[in-house]
Amino acid sequence: MKKIFTLASALLLAGSAFAQDVKFANPTYEYEGETYYVVQYDLEKGAFADANTFNVDETFVFAIDVTGSPIADALVSYNSDLDGQLGWGVAFDMYPTNLGEKKGATNLDGRLFKIKDNVYGMIFNMAQYAAATNKVTFKNKPAEEGGECYTGMEEGFVTAFNDNVFMWAWNEKGTCGWWTEPIEGAFPFTSGAYDPAKKASPEFYFNEVVPATTQICTGLEAQNLSEAWDAAGYAYPTVEFLNIALGNTDGISNVELNADVVAVNYFDLQGRKLSAAPANGLFIQQNVLSNGAVKAVKVVK
Repeated sequence: MKKIFTLASALLLAGSAFAQDVKFANPTYEYEGETYYVVQYDLEKGAFADANTFNVDETFVFAIDVTGSPIADALVSYNSDLDGQLGWGVAFDMYPTNLGEKKGATNLDGRLFKIKDNVYGMIFNMAQYAAATNKVTFKNKPAEEGGECYTGMEEGFVTAFNDNVFMWAWNEKGTCGWWTEPIEGAFPFTSGAYDPAKKASPEFYFNEVVPATTQICTGLEAQNLSEAWDAAGYAYPTVEFLNIALGNTDGISNVELNADVVAVNYFDLQGRKLSAAPANGLFIQQNVLSNGAVKAVKVVK
């Protein structure tokens, strides 16, 4: 299983400067007497879904609308102390709150990318991402300790989460800094009730879905964000990439059949461009097509 470099959740220090009544602009709903946020986003409609219906092993688009929060103003600020900063993005550190004693070791942390306005998100498969980062967030059978369930994958089980929301800065090389005033524990949400009849989404990796030349933030190509490039269950949010992650590639393949390869690039597994295809080993071959599409495939020699 591939592994990725997890983000610096150590920045999420206790005693945030912001009160827990910080509000975000996501739609809200009531569950067991508490208020939660809708985080499931529909890229085709350009709007949040009516409810969170996702299984924790199902690929979907996770999003946060930071409008109305201190982050909305901070996103347009600039820090001259950061090396060549080109912009700010939103980051997250989510953790289950009802999965038993192991919840303290189960945070899932990463970056979100701008979808529109103040809405930031990513294509996400929680169970796959947790496994790839060696987290114990989800298991396939109940825990034995005290009879507690921390699987999140039993029929009808609703997993509750909370989330620390903060920001990351980038330059053309990748991450160059962090916003040190996180909003902690103010973004609760739940999954849908687990439905075992739903087919678990196929495994996908960022570098299998997002071409290396895709500019995921101003001046930042995908291959330069090394923490995301090799990440499982995690990708930049577009309709095309979501379909690839879900395995809905029929339409894309048909387009490729009618296009010629006009350029070929090669990359190692860390996203570094190579001058030629290696004589042996595992590498990424990127085919640039005459219709503008880009297809990245893994090659083993």
